[in-house]
Amino acid sequence: MTAPRAAPHDPWWDYAHGCATALTQGHEPPAHPVHGLILEPGERVRTHAPAVYSRLQRGPAADRGGRAPIMAYNPTLMLGTMAVQALADRRRNRQDAQQAQPEWRMTRPASVITTTERIMCNRPDGGWLSFWYQDLAEHHIDLPRRTLVMAFHHQQCAPVRLQGPATPAIALWSAVQVYGDAWKTDPRLTALLTPRANQQQRQQEPAGRGGLSPEAYQWAQRNAAAHRARTEQQRTQPTSGREL
Repeated sequence: MTAPRAAPHDPWWDYAHGCATALTQGHEPPAHPVHGLILEPGERVRTHAPAVYSRLQRGPAADRGGRAPIMAYNPTLMLGTMAVQALADRRRNRQDAQQAQPEWRMTRPASVITTTERIMCNRPDGGWLSFWYQDLAEHHIDLPRRTLVMAFHHQQCAPVRLQGPATPAIALWSAVQVYGDAWKTDPRLTALLTPRANQQQRQQEPAGRGGLSPEAYQWAQRNAAAHRARTEQQRTQPTSGREL
């Protein structure tokens, strides 16, 4: 008899699961130290994590320049040249149409800070981009694919996509601020509150801890372990004669 396969180590999922459990019990998360950033009054950092960043944009319009006139005195040669020109035009038109379709572009690794007011992504040339919760028009969470997509009111900027092992933590902390207590009943986040689903939706490959601090990880794990112990105790207690 072979031993059951152990779940792969997935610290970011474990952290998000522990945080979700703790928040439902009213436990305040510990402060996450980030040095060098000037935050808004009362703004607090919840997590600092790596992610893959991209934006939904159309490609740049191609500059084709002017078309050269067809100069040919031989009618047969002129017709052949026109056919070649028409074929080239159709190929360019297909390329232009494909380039005009919105696609996820500018893909790059990013450092992501999630606060009580915004999500911040570092810029390649230095500094930070801020995506404020108050400007959000859409907030799409896909835990199985480890993806968070945000769109903004009045098309203030192109939609943003964040992907990677740490996305459940980014999605959780942003959802807490965007939805208030309603995040607890959001079906997209149910897996973070369900131990069985917590095991099923782990990544198939080990995930790095990235910027997750040991203190934050231990705090989340303590709360998750306490929750599992209480759940197991309730499951083993006799239910006869009790109202369920």
